[in-house]
Amino acid sequence: MRPVVMVVAGHSRGVGKTTTIEEILRDRADERWAAVKVSAHRHAQPHESPPMIERDRCPDTRTQTGRYLRAGAERAFLCRTPAAQLPAAAAFIGELRDDGVNVIVESNRIIDFIRPDLVLFAVAPRIADWKASSGVALARTDAFVIRDVSEAEAYEAVQALAAKGRSGFAPGHGDETTRLLAWLAVRLPATSPWREHAEVH
Repeated sequence: MRPVVMVVAGHSRGVGKTTTIEEILRDRADERWAAVKVSAHRHAQPHESPPMIERDRCPDTRTQTGRYLRAGAERAFLCRTPAAQLPAAAAFIGELRDDGVNVIVESNRIIDFIRPDLVLFAVAPRIADWKASSGVALARTDAFVIRDVSEAEAYEAVQALAAKGRSGFAPGHGDETTRLLAWLAVRLPATSPWREHAEVH
């Protein structure tokens, strides 16, 4: 069975990317997943410094990688890299997949350098800031995850996307979380390595 690579992107900080990853990992707890947070490394020399990749081994709600582990990730990494070194970060993600685990990545910028099986884009309409890197992610998005809105606003947004032929989900309202996870099960069928085959690393 082939491991998959999924990207969860978003237009700004605090739009629910990490929460979305947690929901997915909890639902697919019988599968092997590595979770990677890709962030900017502002103090590195852009063309000289390789990505700083730190593996987290401590499940902890105070860090994004710790939250991945608490949600069921087998491995969790923080990858800090200047934009010029994103190809090296993409190579690391490829190595994880080649090692036999599914990979879920929290990042916008990485999408230019990998071919994910699926891209989710988290949106919080009440947050006005939109990162420049959102454009690339939006062009590759398979479905939108809408957060930080009232129930009425959430359903209105989902219906508006459906009217345009786009998939959208508003987890936390009604059966929207279940609907998102069921949609993922169809889009990512039984192609994933199962945890009973895991080796200790």
